[in-house]
Amino acid sequence: MRYVLAAALLLCGCFQDDGGHPPDGTETGGSATDETSSGVSDDTEDTGDSNDTGTGGSATDTSTPDDGTSSTSSAEACTVGSCPDGEFCVDGVCQEDPPPNMIVVPAGPFYRGCGEEDPDCDEDEFPADPDLFVSTFAIDRTAVTTADYAACVGAGGCTTAGTGAVLCNWGRAEHEDHPINCVTWFQAEAYCTWAGKRLLTQAEWEKAARGTDGRLYPWGDDDPSCDLAVIANGDGPGCGTGETWPVGSKPAGASPYGVFDAAGNTSAWMSDWYTEELEVDVDDPTGPASGDRKVVRGSTFKNDAPSTIIRISHRWEVDPDTNTDTRGIRCAAG
Repeated sequence: MRYVLAAALLLCGCFQDDGGHPPDGTETGGSATDETSSGVSDDTEDTGDSNDTGTGGSATDTSTPDDGTSSTSSAEACTVGSCPDGEFCVDGVCQEDPPPNMIVVPAGPFYRGCGEEDPDCDEDEFPADPDLFVSTFAIDRTAVTTADYAACVGAGGCTTAGTGAVLCNWGRAEHEDHPINCVTWFQAEAYCTWAGKRLLTQAEWEKAARGTDGRLYPWGDDDPSCDLAVIANGDGPGCGTGETWPVGSKPAGASPYGVFDAAGNTSAWMSDWYTEELEVDVDDPTGPASGDRKVVRGSTFKNDAPSTIIRISHRWEVDPDTNTDTRGIRCAAG
């Protein structure tokens, strides 16, 4: 009888210590590594660095495509300017299509600056470069609107624009589709960064505004008028309204690439520090590494026609900490 009882005890596993463990101290319940069976703890973000090639939940697919390149399911996200030429970083992925409401300006040379034979040139529009090369980039079709900027403020990426000047558009509900103005260079840079873009270089802006043929204005060489741009005329600023207009209100004055309001309405902050002479024989010029004044390009709703200021090659030098109702934002990608 004793032998039968002993056999029964062995079968039921009753020979354990007081802690519920077999005498040899090994676990009989769930494995201590069950939470991290894929090699990554449940409370740790998967960084895609695991080299586990088993079937137990590997974080990375290390399969090799037919072209011999390694593909992973957790590729590192791109950043502005990190994609190959001709591609754009959109939502962390390099792609051929630019972000929404942007226009692609293809790589190639264009005529930059003002020819010395032009009597309307300012000194800082020299020297002209008839073959300045600029790589592919994308530009906002219109200036950034007040509504666009409000979205950035609401998301915590921007600070509120100025309201000190009478014609500032911030806080005016009826001006949500007007260009944001009364912003400093630092606010312009913050907006473009928040939007996943960047500020334009002045070379990019000029190419997008005039195309490749050296024209005086975005629409060609015809004199400016309120049929083509939101400028000042005999009735006052803003074609007689005294203020800015909704962006894209003058499609007849679009540039060869389809950029609206490259002349008139508001000017735009550039990424470049200002220098008295233009760079020549340099591809994709970005200006000096430092300075005390930033470049602003484009004319405004307060500039009279005819005026040499409305010409595409005109440049402004401005303290980056200042804001006014004539300056706004336009961004680039690529």
